[in-house]
Amino acid sequence: MCFGFFHKRGNNGKDLTQENDNKSQENANRGDENSTMNTPSEKHSDNNSDLHLQPTQVVVDTEGSGPVNKISDVDHERYPTAQTSKVDSGENRFVREGPLSGTLFEGKYKVGELIGEGGMGQVYKATHVMMKKTVALKILQSVLSAQPDIVERFRREAESADRLSSAHIINVRDFGRSSDGLFYLVMEYVEGIPLSNFLFEGPMDWRRASRIMMQILSALEDAHRNGIIHRDLKPDNIMISTSEGGEEIVKILDFGIAKLAEGEEKGMQVTRAGMIFGTPSYISPEQAKGQNVTPASDLYSAGIIFYQMLVGELPFTAESTIDLINKHIKEIPPPVRKFRPDVPPEIEFLISRSLSKKSKDRPKNAFEMKAVLGNALNLTKFIETVPISLSGRFQDFFVTAFGKFILFLFTLVLLSGVFYFMFIRQTSNQTSGDVVKHSENVSKKNVGDVKSVNKSSGKNEPDVIELLIKKGKLAEALSIAEEDLKKNPSNKTAVQNLGKVRKLFVEKGKKSALVELAAITDNAGIDGYIVKLRLWLSWFPTDGELNYFIALAYSRQKNHSTSIKHFNKALLLKPDLGIKKESKVFIIKYLRNKKQWIRSLMVKTVQETYGNAKPENLVFLLEIINDEKVDVDERYSIYRFVQLRGLSKGIRQMDFWKWQLKWSTVCSVRKEACQWFKNNGTRNEVRFLKRELKTKYYRTGSGAKVSTACYLQDLRSAINESGKRRPPTKKARPMKK
Repeated sequence: MCFGFFHKRGNNGKDLTQENDNKSQENANRGDENSTMNTPSEKHSDNNSDLHLQPTQVVVDTEGSGPVNKISDVDHERYPTAQTSKVDSGENRFVREGPLSGTLFEGKYKVGELIGEGGMGQVYKATHVMMKKTVALKILQSVLSAQPDIVERFRREAESADRLSSAHIINVRDFGRSSDGLFYLVMEYVEGIPLSNFLFEGPMDWRRASRIMMQILSALEDAHRNGIIHRDLKPDNIMISTSEGGEEIVKILDFGIAKLAEGEEKGMQVTRAGMIFGTPSYISPEQAKGQNVTPASDLYSAGIIFYQMLVGELPFTAESTIDLINKHIKEIPPPVRKFRPDVPPEIEFLISRSLSKKSKDRPKNAFEMKAVLGNALNLTKFIETVPISLSGRFQDFFVTAFGKFILFLFTLVLLSGVFYFMFIRQTSNQTSGDVVKHSENVSKKNVGDVKSVNKSSGKNEPDVIELLIKKGKLAEALSIAEEDLKKNPSNKTAVQNLGKVRKLFVEKGKKSALVELAAITDNAGIDGYIVKLRLWLSWFPTDGELNYFIALAYSRQKNHSTSIKHFNKALLLKPDLGIKKESKVFIIKYLRNKKQWIRSLMVKTVQETYGNAKPENLVFLLEIINDEKVDVDERYSIYRFVQLRGLSKGIRQMDFWKWQLKWSTVCSVRKEACQWFKNNGTRNEVRFLKRELKTKYYRTGSGAKVSTACYLQDLRSAINESGKRRPPTKKARPMKK
């Protein structure tokens, strides 16, 4: 969902609404008179296809946090109107207030005006009261907080942006869940306007468009390097601000439907099979076919945007969504220089490559596209700082005069060495031939010698490693394989041998890993155990069992956050580990921890790793739900988790809801408890409910006092209904004879 993290202003620093007053006649001629109040998807020109604007539910997922103009009228951003806004006379612009405006959120964010609203939530302008820093506060709707896939997509947006460090991507500063159960995201607040607004002005100068595109590619380069694919790159998701020196600064936003390279395959599935993500005008052919996306998909979208900036029109237009998608899959766009002869041929060729139908025909990466643009702009600073490969540097060096001289000297020395070696060898063969033959015979007979060396080639005998493996001497085989690879780093056989020996070595070590860990009694032993496992993990980072063993070891070391992180990864890689006794003990231990952040981290781990578990494999969690010593909020989270997966037998419902009504830090949970007593309570519970009715306030997770007025009406209703029911009669036990 693309919200306005930027406050939309004109290029001269004035509000666009004020510019509209001064340029109303010009905007009326362009059909753009509400450039600030309308979403980018609502604006259109003669050059853009109406297809992009037609709402449809056919090919686009509107369930998640995609941009507001994503071919769906569900997520369209709602902007202020005269009825819902107040006017700030000082700046002559609308200021819209939301439900949280004027409040102190989580004790540290002073919430200001509502700057964006969509199908998933709202975005406020806020100020950190201690740091005096303006931020954008994104709030997920409370009704969506109970849907794991929506929450996961919201969390993914935070994770995607947090993994990136590019100056051209919106920075995420905080993510969490408030004391009232609202998920929130705190982001950088920068003033700017969407690239789509500039496109209404017509074609750009190719130099300006290239500079903007280089910044877009820099952001994509950082994202792809970190295994993140945007999947919905378009002008509405690209914001441009102006620095004090007049330079245009690009920021890319909305990573709500971004694909994490290891997240979607191995983690929680938040997208539905066959669902197509993206905006049809900018969608790549493989996305349109519902195939797996790669970084090349983002490069295709970037090529469409670059084409539109230079030509002023989209390369493909159609009267229907299906026709447009077919054009992306089959048709070749018109050449750029047909409309703009002033554009350099190398840029036209770059755009043509980026719009290739097959991803393998496009540029290899964003850096390659950026390098072409840098050369076209003659950016010497850029060219000097290009990270050239080692082979390229050698080629460039030997082209120079000094390089040629060094090459000549090297050739001369090499030839001299060859002639000298031939002379020495001939002499040596005549004087010590018998000694060499004797050495070769001894070497052939001594098969058990692990360091037998071929005297003529200097390489290890090919059967030594296999022989050691058969004898079970894996440590010696590993040492020889590593030594062989150091001597022959480009030898494929050496690489394969080392991988094979390492796998056998680790598999053997895993069989006794748990027994070895249980036998360790001192901290030094735990440290050595962890060092060994970290080495094995560097060889096989996606091995679930290795992550599992090191999680248990870190737990012994009381490094709780690292322990839970490896435990989470282990169960995602190998879900069968979740049914082990050690796993259940591990989870129960951390859910009973005194520190709230550790308990929350473990609750999140359970939700992510046991999402597909059978009800019988979740029975061990009843121990937490029925334990009154465990924090009520964690008990409630686990209760809801097992309820959604069909496990209810064994829960002491009466005691559970009494504890929630008495100690919960969230008003909605207290109201839910009242509703349970309303449906299930009896006269026996009336006294308890009346006692709770006298309570004037309760405390939130942050310790703040909050009035109980939010649920008193529900509590009174629960008392009335409970008083009408008699408690169940107990069956009399038969008298003993």
